[in-house]
Amino acid sequence: MQYGLHPNRDPVAVPFEAKGVPSEQAEFGHPDVAILFTCLAFYYSGLNPSQFREGLEHVLKSDDPAAEYDRWTCDSDTLPEALRHWNIINVDDQGQMDTLWQNLRLNRNVLDHYMNSFVFPVHAKQFSIKLQASGWDLPLFSRSQAGGNPSARTTGFSGTNDNKILLPLTIKQIEPSSLLQTNAEVLTYLLQPRNRRYNLASWGGKRLTERQLLERIATMKIRILIDAGAYILEMDNQSLVTEWMRIDTKAKAAVFFGADNRALVQYRGKKETVPLLATPLVEDFEECLVYLDEAHTRGVDLNLPQEARGALTLALGQTKDHTVQAAMRLRQLGTSQSVVFFAPPEVNQSIIDVCKLRRGEAIDSSHVITWLLEQTCRANEQLQSLYLAQGSDFCRRMNAQWENPKFLTDEAHRESFLKVIQHPERQTLEQLYGGITECQPKSPSKMSFANLKGFMEELNRTRPATGSGHSFPLEEVEQEREVEFQVEEVRQVQKPQQYKALTFPGLHPAVYYFARTGELNGENGYEHAFGALARTSIGQKYNVCCTASRLFVSNEFTRTIDIRSDQSPDDNFLVSSTPF
Repeated sequence: MQYGLHPNRDPVAVPFEAKGVPSEQAEFGHPDVAILFTCLAFYYSGLNPSQFREGLEHVLKSDDPAAEYDRWTCDSDTLPEALRHWNIINVDDQGQMDTLWQNLRLNRNVLDHYMNSFVFPVHAKQFSIKLQASGWDLPLFSRSQAGGNPSARTTGFSGTNDNKILLPLTIKQIEPSSLLQTNAEVLTYLLQPRNRRYNLASWGGKRLTERQLLERIATMKIRILIDAGAYILEMDNQSLVTEWMRIDTKAKAAVFFGADNRALVQYRGKKETVPLLATPLVEDFEECLVYLDEAHTRGVDLNLPQEARGALTLALGQTKDHTVQAAMRLRQLGTSQSVVFFAPPEVNQSIIDVCKLRRGEAIDSSHVITWLLEQTCRANEQLQSLYLAQGSDFCRRMNAQWENPKFLTDEAHRESFLKVIQHPERQTLEQLYGGITECQPKSPSKMSFANLKGFMEELNRTRPATGSGHSFPLEEVEQEREVEFQVEEVRQVQKPQQYKALTFPGLHPAVYYFARTGELNGENGYEHAFGALARTSIGQKYNVCCTASRLFVSNEFTRTIDIRSDQSPDDNFLVSSTPF
């Protein structure tokens, strides 16, 4: 739900924005977190057929395929005996590959081999330095504003203020008095009698399966499932509504959202889906099932029936804002529509602990709201250290930029500016897990500009209240890193070396005599071929020595150009020059 593999990116775990929605750019910044989540993602999902084939080909081409293949198959009880020997495996046999993949794709040894061979050596990368930015850089903030002069303003819109304390100090949230009551007003909707119902999604102390949850919802005659807690993990959206219609036999169709974020309709008895806008259901959802997955519990506006009742799931860490936004997909929640909360066992226990309930005491929406408010406060507290670190870093960078206004043209200004904005990314284990040291200044006196001093003072006032003992985000496990690969090509012209050719004195008498009679006399004028080869760089590398063969070369063959005696062996002339 919170991490996994992106189908179109490198096979390294990335943060998920919602259930089934991997981030397009963000990745886990802490190396150990990235490695751990990548391992877990592969252990849960297994290898796809192409990855399995790639790993198997690597095993079959290794130095010891028998031992490695035996490690793959030793723990498998379902693999046919005929496929337990590496020398009969043919990667071009699709039948063999399908059987092997089905039996070994979740095998721990197979997964570890693939990750160690193809994932981490290639994709687990770090850079020596990094340039970082944060939400503090989004609002326009110039030096003229620091001096109190008017400047362009950044404007935006937010319907809630739960995270108001985490807004950058460069921006201010304006709260019209006419809207101050809206947060409490929405909570009062959930406290109305028809919205008080709470259901523990468990049976015999165990979490309900997806089908069991659908059966319970159908028993309660609920046809709208708002999965804010991402309860449904083992089914995709279409599979879920298909199963739901098997359970609720009176529903004529089901509405869900596809991978392209379009609302689709699955009619009973038909395999094809139809866009919602092309059906009469867009104006009438009676006798229709509606499933909103976690990614679509915000920003979706459907014309649901006036008396509709929805099932709203909860999860650990879920905040008030997220839950209320999901509940308000029922636009008439304050008048006629209603919602029932469904909580798995772990959430139920958390509610009991937060509200300090006695054993057997009934839970309703008032306890859920208390729990949501507590979860929201905890979430803000966890983000506070990161907020302080980003704010301090922003002040340091802006102070360095304004102190070195000519950093684009002046070398001294540029070096001074880069010393501040460049951060080391590649760190040793001691730096990662050793004693936490202060790497960013807390003192406002180090800021040269009034507004930046004010920001630092405000951050320092917040710091003791949060108990934050450090200001650089060691616990920040997610980051967005944009990598642009640039190929720098420097052309160097290398002129060929000129050698002086030795004068050919003519055939040695011993060679001449051999050519005429076929007999070698004496020991001068020729030498063993391997003796000449021993003086080359290849011969010296492999310790070539003379053999018992009768292969000889003339002295003139081995010295066609003039090379100084102290010069390292240059064997090119043996190929590029003709001795005779």
